[in-house]
Amino acid sequence: MIIEQHLGFYPSPIPIAIEEWDLYKQCGLTLMDYINDNLSPRNVLDNFRLRTPIRFDYDPDNARENHPASHLHLCHSECRIPVFAPLSIGHFVHFIFCNFYPELWNECSFLRDHSCDYYADTITLEQKKRLHIGCSR
Repeated sequence: MIIEQHLGFYPSPIPIAIEEWDLYKQCGLTLMDYINDNLSPRNVLDNFRLRTPIRFDYDPDNARENHPASHLHLCHSECRIPVFAPLSIGHFVHFIFCNFYPELWNECSFLRDHSCDYYADTITLEQKKRLHIGCSR
């Protein structure tokens, strides 16, 4: 039984090439050195990515019509998109890798094979009338 949950994804604002990062580490440089080099004034627009954090929350104690028990936050805390139920770790792994890392998703069967558990629906009929996230078994 899940009592409460917060599953978040905070995308990196800069792409980090593993090969380049390994070279920086071998030279004794830090992550800040890497970031400063990649976000220098000459290439900041090419390398800086504006992306929003994504957070799935389940908070039944604070549930009401405009605060669904299970919901997705995008951009800011007042954005709450109803979600069918609390997510299992499998659902979260599938969502993140399938949508944000499709090359890894396609290469790694262990990501695709991660099992998804289903919990009882928490979404109300009124919330189902609005844009929401659903998932069938």
